[in-house]
Amino acid sequence: EWQVTLPHDFLADMSEVFLNVSYYGDVARLYSKGRLLEDNFYNGLPWKVGLKRFSKALEAGPLDLEILPLRKDAPIFLEKGEWPEFPKSGQVAELKSLTLVPEYRLIIDSER
Repeated sequence: EWQVTLPHDFLADMSEVFLNVSYYGDVARLYSKGRLLEDNFYNGLPWKVGLKRFSKALEAGPLDLEILPLRKDAPIFLEKGEWPEFPKSGQVAELKSLTLVPEYRLIIDSER
């Protein structure tokens, strides 16, 4: 489990900000003060979470990111290249990267 602290005004002047979570695991979950905001089943692609709709929850403090382990014998379909390398324990829960990606909005006045 990881705690994600975001800058106080990171949503200012943005159309949206995406939290990109690249991970290995079965399920990733994002919480605010114990309340589940969103979850994602691992499919090999980064999980993209739009944060603007959670602005009230973000004011309450840091978010908690939880990744549940993916077992080597999990009965799921993944493309060949998307399966992680498993340690001797036979399960993996790893955060590879966490990034914020801004989305800007440009308004053009064509009434001239």
